[in-house]
Amino acid sequence: LGFKGNCGAVYYEMLCKYTDAQGQLQCATAQRPSDNHFEPWDVDIRRNTTSPLAVIVGGSGPFNCGQIFATDDWGCTWAEEAHEWASPNPPAHCNGDTSITNPNPQLEEGFVTLYGVGMFDGDGTAVVCGYGGLQAQRPAGPAGVYWQDRSYYGHPESGASTVFFPLYGAEADAGSSGNGKGWIAGTGNLIRRTIDGGATYWNGGPGFTHEGGLDDEFRIHDVYFWDNLNGWYCGQFHRLAKSPDEGKTFLKAASIPFHITWPYLHSVVVAGDTLHGVCVGKAENSTSFPELRYTADNDLWLTAAAVPWKGSSIAFQNSTLYEVDWARDALSREFWTVGQVGMILRSSDGGQNWTHLEPQGVSRPTLRAHEFQSISCYGPTNAFLVGKRPDALGNDEGVIYLLTWSGTQLSWSLKFAGAGFSVILDVEAFDASTVYAVGTKIESTDQIGVVLKWNRTTFAEPNGAPTLTASPTIEPNEGNEEPLR
Repeated sequence: LGFKGNCGAVYYEMLCKYTDAQGQLQCATAQRPSDNHFEPWDVDIRRNTTSPLAVIVGGSGPFNCGQIFATDDWGCTWAEEAHEWASPNPPAHCNGDTSITNPNPQLEEGFVTLYGVGMFDGDGTAVVCGYGGLQAQRPAGPAGVYWQDRSYYGHPESGASTVFFPLYGAEADAGSSGNGKGWIAGTGNLIRRTIDGGATYWNGGPGFTHEGGLDDEFRIHDVYFWDNLNGWYCGQFHRLAKSPDEGKTFLKAASIPFHITWPYLHSVVVAGDTLHGVCVGKAENSTSFPELRYTADNDLWLTAAAVPWKGSSIAFQNSTLYEVDWARDALSREFWTVGQVGMILRSSDGGQNWTHLEPQGVSRPTLRAHEFQSISCYGPTNAFLVGKRPDALGNDEGVIYLLTWSGTQLSWSLKFAGAGFSVILDVEAFDASTVYAVGTKIESTDQIGVVLKWNRTTFAEPNGAPTLTASPTIEPNEGNEEPLR
């Protein structure tokens, strides 16, 4: 017997039809829980004909209220099983119960919504997982036991082994608490494996083998390979990792600190000398500044020495640098990066020192009203720059500029400002004549993804280009998140 759903009526119907191994109905009517808003997500039954134990998990109300019900009498009665911090208080299934004193800030004070459960047939222990990375282990015993929290939440004290996003599936074998093998899996390419009944876990994800065999859970945001073997990726929690073998394995950059809030490293690039590189990203919080790091040996990453905001200006606080590119001039160490509040930054020494540039004839308020999403250089003096600005009515308007650097001055010319285009998200210039950009525009009430091509005068949708229904996406477990790009 197994099911998933979000309808309490399904839950009640299944309880009333609980049967034994021979298919015989055990109860004409089954006890129903007192909470009529319970939404079941998963069920598992101990595969043991002499010990009829079953567990149903789910939640009620918002994401921070999880519930577990167990039966050991063929479904005739059901007992709610609570989080360990509820003991010896009455069962408290909701996270944040004020009647409970939590001695460990790394763990929850109760259950959040639970999505998956797996029971070990040997002794009726089990593992459960749910929203926000919650994990718990059921001890052996009759219906009504308290579950032990095994979470690795994203608090600073939990370090890099954190599990932060929803876990949706759980499975267990025929073992017991000391030797049972089980798996839980969820968002972020995360698979966790236990060989001791859920007491401890090994993290492993398909396709990624990090140092120590750990596959820490985070979102990858950008990847850059400078040949067919070697490259970097960067992403959430300021993660950087390097591959020497076509992306089959990645080794984490040890110098990058672990940040547990919502910061991203958004972009990474390596120059033609395959030694110098730059990665950029999002400010950690409302009082910090965008992330700017460089490497001079394609291995060790350091914080940029001189940046426009060092020592003063609040103008760049809580802002994001979205993309960085190399000037693509033989062995040049020149890099450009762009982002929110009109940021256009240039480094001529491999990323150690940066200058904020303002195009000639553009006022500072006008520049700061722009949000630049992408930059692509096609030589030492030219680049295409894309993003959005407010139009005359205050609505977002996608724009594309051609930048020209004279050695001491920056100038730009507007090449595209499309009516109804809400943002231009990315641009790639292969040379001065072959340039493509992608973005979104509004048609009727739909947001449509579009491809634009440079014709040496402006950008237009090429014949035969795909038109896709698209919308910026917010992950259900994210806070204020960036659009899916």
